[in-house]
Amino acid sequence: MKPSLQIRLSQHLALTPQLQQSIRLLQLSTLELHQEVGQMLEQNPFLEAEEEAAPSPYDTPPERQAADRVAEPEAPSDGGDNASEMRAEEFGTTERSDWENGTEGDDFDGIRETPGISGSGSSGGDGDEMEAQDHRAGSASLQDHLRAQALGMRLSADDSAALHVLIESLNGDGYLADSLDEIAEGLAAMFESYSADSRAELVERLRCALAWLQSLEPTGVGARSLGECLTLQLRNTPRCPARQLAMRICEQYLELLARRDMKRLVSLTGADENLIRQAQALIVACEPKPGRPFAPAEGNVIVPDVIVRKTARGLAVALNPDVMPKLRINDLYAQAVRGQRGANGSGAGLSSRLQEARWFVKNIQ
Repeated sequence: MKPSLQIRLSQHLALTPQLQQSIRLLQLSTLELHQEVGQMLEQNPFLEAEEEAAPSPYDTPPERQAADRVAEPEAPSDGGDNASEMRAEEFGTTERSDWENGTEGDDFDGIRETPGISGSGSSGGDGDEMEAQDHRAGSASLQDHLRAQALGMRLSADDSAALHVLIESLNGDGYLADSLDEIAEGLAAMFESYSADSRAELVERLRCALAWLQSLEPTGVGARSLGECLTLQLRNTPRCPARQLAMRICEQYLELLARRDMKRLVSLTGADENLIRQAQALIVACEPKPGRPFAPAEGNVIVPDVIVRKTARGLAVALNPDVMPKLRINDLYAQAVRGQRGANGSGAGLSSRLQEARWFVKNIQ
């Protein structure tokens, strides 16, 4: 064999370190990305997190500051007629302090009124109901709200205790997770003196307490299933054929409605499809989780990793910019490195770390 030289033309994909890092970061979830960013912040001194600073009064334009000064009311200098006026930020502080101190609504008998409590049959606009729900969600839990209503009920000591046991047995959605027999069994285990007859009497007392619990607001609380919860709410709607059909569907055919099997619903209920759709509208208007307005808002927020938008060309997927970590290069350190580049190559290692930081910031943007 004779040695020879050959020229061959071929193509291959060469991934630069920057491109490799970009591909790796794209595969990370939001939690993993935040962990990666935290690790880079510890390892690379040229990286720093961008923190949203509070607006400074020095950043406000002079014209805006002058307008704000003109709009501000002057404080009264004496005890004249203007002394009774309150500034906007002080408005409601007296009522708020009374509420926090527990003196709100005390009448001449010393009986405290609980604001924001209304019976299930009270009437009001949708806006008032939503405002009440927002107020309840921000001030008290579901159990606190129910206990406050129970204070206004004339019950014996045993009945009141049974009602409070059921209130404490509710889950976060307002459902009674355990059956009455299981709750009675747990109470009997705490008091060994309970006999079989006493246990049966306790179950009957809990059954009466359950009826009182389900009469409280929000409507649907204390239900043991989704169908029962929806039925309790439908009972408060005006009587009509659609309401009767909706209650029947919730009690017997809720699975068929969830599958939107209209043909079987028509066959089993004997109603026409138009009436079934009216009943469906009544069911959809109900709240499947009565305890939702009282749940902490932080626990109900789900932040998506990506956002999908429908465009003229199809679906466009983009990363959620609100959850992406904000990083920047430390200008002070970067200027120091630029000043040492010509000093016998002593800043070569720092320059590589600076370039690595720039690549990382560019890849996560």
